Amino acid sequence: MRFFSFRDRTEKEAREKLKKKGISEETIEAAIGWLKGEGLLNDESFARQWVEGRKERYGRIRLYKELLQKGVKADVAKDAVTQVLDEEEELDKAIALGRRRLDSVPGDDPRRREKLASFLLRRGFSWEIVEKALRFLFPSP
Repeated sequence: MRFFSFRDRTEKEAREKLKKKGISEETIEAAIGWLKGEGLLNDESFARQWVEGRKERYGRIRLYKELLQKGVKADVAKDAVTQVLDEEEELDKAIALGRRRLDSVPGDDPRRREKLASFLLRRGFSWEIVEKALRFLFPSP
């Protein structure tokens, strides 16, 4: 039970933890069923909380991929990401991250724009969002 007290877990994480303990498959299935019945194991809730907790630093693409790695089904991951983080909010986050990042890149560096684009792409923002953020942060003269 301590495993579930720190943060919500996915069904995949719970299965892997129980397998590591050497528990039989049928006991694992029974435990998973009980945990779901008690509301202690819910991939939809996990996905929403995961996105909510990380949306300040990452874009929708990265959040979606992280959820898939955690074992959340693709449709559940997509729903969580789109419900919690809309495109306008994602653009605001990209601009805010971009501003902070620009403070650490010397102003005379000719590759500032390129470096910022790479940084935002690594953070999981789509090229469309990155382009909009760059246009905002580097207005044409």
